[in-house]
Amino acid sequence: MENSNPNSSLQDALRAFFQNNPSAKLTHEANATFVHNPWDDDSIKINILSDKDPLIAALNSIILPKQLHAIYHIDNNCLEVIYTYVKSDDPAIDRRFDISIDGKSFECEFSSPSPQLLALAKHVQRAPSTFRSDMRLLTPFRDAQNLESPPASAKTWFSTRTPICFHIKGVNRTEVENPETLVRHINFGLKYYDRRSPVIEIVPDRNLTLSGNKQVVRAQFPDSISLPRIDPFFLNLLHEASRETPRFAILYYYQILEYAAFYYVDDKAKDR
Repeated sequence: MENSNPNSSLQDALRAFFQNNPSAKLTHEANATFVHNPWDDDSIKINILSDKDPLIAALNSIILPKQLHAIYHIDNNCLEVIYTYVKSDDPAIDRRFDISIDGKSFECEFSSPSPQLLALAKHVQRAPSTFRSDMRLLTPFRDAQNLESPPASAKTWFSTRTPICFHIKGVNRTEVENPETLVRHINFGLKYYDRRSPVIEIVPDRNLTLSGNKQVVRAQFPDSISLPRIDPFFLNLLHEASRETPRFAILYYYQILEYAAFYYVDDKAKDR
């Protein structure tokens, strides 16, 4: 049975984390202490060994945005979207670009996971829940650190792959709390130049992922992307179309044309 009276020294040590992540709480189970409900997700818990655990410093420096599989680094305004392990020759490993959205610039790149993410992943566990958890995609990042005697198949799998995450620099806290506008624009840029690019998913039911462990096309990707602020109705329709089969996607694309013809083309014609 859980005891909701956590050790006061641990509560004090994690004060900054709980201030930045108010949905999380400290609980005891048998002889172990956990942070429950990170990301406002009750299917995950994080094992805290002691108030001297190096994980505490990592947790105190991050925010866990509930709408994303990601961590936000407070000190450098970087949103780190959790991705996966990819084969060593995957071109996504070297993909980096700048994107300007309505005049504001962000630096984006696929690169190695941060020490904070690895420290968090090492201690994450599944918690009893009615929600079917995907562990915020942290399972391979945890297993790579905790498998002392892995089976041969796991050794082979990890030996041929490299861990990467998608880092977005220049993100403020308001954009983390309400990420849809930022994410939709970045996804638009990714898909425009590479139709097979993985994109960041925003799904209201917490089933969130940088979707599609797909091989990125070996094509030239721009070093810099500049976008005006795009009508959110367009972005939502494009997002839904990308999730459908061609048979149903065409209905969304037709809505885009119809909407543009009515609200944009007609207005320009009237101005003339």
